[in-house]
Amino acid sequence: MNRRPSVRIRATLLLGTAVFSSTLLTSCSDSEAAETSGSDPVAESAGEPGSADSDDLAGAQLDSGVPAECLEAFPAAFGEPDLGAATLLPADWPSDAVDGTLCQTSATGNGLQVVDWATDASGSEVLDAVVAALPSSYEVTRKDEGLGEQLDGTAGDVWFTVITRPGAYTVQLAPAS
Repeated sequence: MNRRPSVRIRATLLLGTAVFSSTLLTSCSDSEAAETSGSDPVAESAGEPGSADSDDLAGAQLDSGVPAECLEAFPAAFGEPDLGAATLLPADWPSDAVDGTLCQTSATGNGLQVVDWATDASGSEVLDAVVAALPSSYEVTRKDEGLGEQLDGTAGDVWFTVITRPGAYTVQLAPAS
């Protein structure tokens, strides 16, 4: 049996990683950008931390069921996270391997599912803990794809990628067939 991911699956996981990375790279505020560029911000963003609008958004997020621990790591999260919604997540996935808070789950129309956690653990601590807790039947590699180390592997008929950033980590899942 060929255990290499199909071109479609690799493209889907790469797209998910690219979307996550672009979100990470564009997440600094106008004032942070101004501090590094030496210019003054033109106007305060409506969602600037500490503004009335950001407080309203945070309140709406909390009212929707987003855990308070997730507001900083996932400022666009909305709704109560449900691990059961990640139907591709294997039953023996070590979801408690890292001390963290489940923040959101999502899916795309092409079968990619994403599970996000907020955590105080460093990226290497997250990857170490996940690798140590994975069942021996999983195939996993740890490598740097240019944006930091990540885990890529298979669990039966599911491909997965684990990527990290400060304060958070994400598990991307896709069907292997």
